[in-house]
Amino acid sequence: MSTTNVKILLRRGLRKDISHDTLVPGEMGFTVDTNQLYIGIENAIDEVQFDPFANAQATIQSWLNSVDNPEPGLIVDEDLIIRDVQDIDKLLSKMHYFEQVIVFDSVETFTAGETLYQYVIEDETETFTSIADQTDFTINKDLTPKTLWSVSTVKVDGTVIPQQETDAQGITTDNYTVTGQVVKFSNDGSVALTGGETVDINLIKHSIYTQGEILLSYTDPVAGTTTTTVKVSEPSLDPYSNPYMNGFYKETVANEDDYYFSTQSTGTVEPTKATTISVASEFLGGLYGRSRKNTEVVTENSFNNMFADQHLVSQTAASGLRSSLFKKELKQRIHGPDKLEFGLEYKILDVGTNTDAQENWNTVAGTTRSPDKLEPGIEYTIFDVGTNTDAQANWNTVAGTTGVTYSVGDTFTTPTSNFTSVTEETGHGSAGVTYTVGDTFTSAGQVAMETGQGSALTIQGTFMSWDKNICTSFFIDYSLVQTKNTSKFVRVGSIKVINGVPQGINDIKLTDDNTEIWQDLNSDNIADVDEFSNIEFTAKIEGNNIKFMYEQEVDWETEISYTIKRWTM
Repeated sequence: MSTTNVKILLRRGLRKDISHDTLVPGEMGFTVDTNQLYIGIENAIDEVQFDPFANAQATIQSWLNSVDNPEPGLIVDEDLIIRDVQDIDKLLSKMHYFEQVIVFDSVETFTAGETLYQYVIEDETETFTSIADQTDFTINKDLTPKTLWSVSTVKVDGTVIPQQETDAQGITTDNYTVTGQVVKFSNDGSVALTGGETVDINLIKHSIYTQGEILLSYTDPVAGTTTTTVKVSEPSLDPYSNPYMNGFYKETVANEDDYYFSTQSTGTVEPTKATTISVASEFLGGLYGRSRKNTEVVTENSFNNMFADQHLVSQTAASGLRSSLFKKELKQRIHGPDKLEFGLEYKILDVGTNTDAQENWNTVAGTTRSPDKLEPGIEYTIFDVGTNTDAQANWNTVAGTTGVTYSVGDTFTTPTSNFTSVTEETGHGSAGVTYTVGDTFTSAGQVAMETGQGSALTIQGTFMSWDKNICTSFFIDYSLVQTKNTSKFVRVGSIKVINGVPQGINDIKLTDDNTEIWQDLNSDNIADVDEFSNIEFTAKIEGNNIKFMYEQEVDWETEISYTIKRWTM
């Protein structure tokens, strides 16, 4: 009895394609570039998962906080998973595409669903030397609407030859015609080639600069404009992606003759100008986001990454390769009073120019006070004079003045000595600290965004955030490089965190055991404080989360690569 051997091959492809292609439940896929094996699972109904890439968590969360996100309030956790998503397909679509609104200065007809192209114009000249009785010249370009090459001018020995001429009797004759790739001189025209002439054929190429799907379009006949919303693929460094992802470009007066638009139905370039184009967004993280549809099988290659022979590498987003460790950038950040993070210390860089500036800073700093709560020796700004009959008398008492009529916006400094307080009353108004550039405060909230609102800087931030009720133990091995201008420090360490909340103990503790290279910057053989990195890590409980915080000196930035193990007792 003969034996028949059957070869079973798995679905194969590049690692990056796992993020875009779906393996059906039970189907296996092998990545030929990274030697990883995956098995398709049932779709997660409300979760989007990302493969690690440099600064992934911060990059994804920044996008989730932007107007591009169709579900405001979503959070990507430290496992790079977005949970409780209402519409996964819509979220992923928004990650891979963005929308631009284009206003044309003419009335145009665009159809939803068509592709809108924007072309940039380039010139090229092909030169021939004629022979006797030659009439046909074949251009080395495909003159079709697809490639969008066209003949601009024809010259013979430097003289421009019009394509048609009309004589005194009104009879029009062709000097030459263009059919496909052939320029053919007519026997009836005014140009007769005898041989040896130099024939220059000037070509215009309309190269695709950007393309996108038309979502909707409407015209304003009165204004003579057309407003079109277009969906464009996100920009990508992936060499295999669509190259036309730059976003539509708004012409300037200097280059308005270089950019034209067309749709796939016309197939020709129309001289339509765009006067307004909304700013394009950029989000490279969409390359790695997907509904949770597959799980990795431990192979020899991935076993080595997890256990015995660990050589961990952080890959860039453009490589398409999965990183074996996490990486984040820990920087000082500048925010307006509408974006401050609760509990962080800020320094004011710009007080702001709007009329609510001082009131806003006091709101976010939690320093708005009624007259009975003011402290001595501090300059205050009045936000509300008050409505009770003693209001003016109260302000004069705390300001150490007599007979002054105070108004909203007035400032005063409470006396350092002989300060007299007042009793609490209904309708007695409010005042706040008069903030100036360089003042510091701890954020207690946010306000609505306003024009001219000012800004503040924080050197603190959140390194990680986890649900306080799940894990008790965290072990983070890290290496970091901290830089400021040309100064650079490198450090390796292990952070250990114990969280008591799951065990009923409402407390948390963090230790950081680290080693770094000492650089004797002033060559005095003494280890000074400023000759070591200055970033420090702490832990705190905030609401339903535990947060691992960082703080470093002004103008320093840190890039940290790390692995993390965590469990629950």
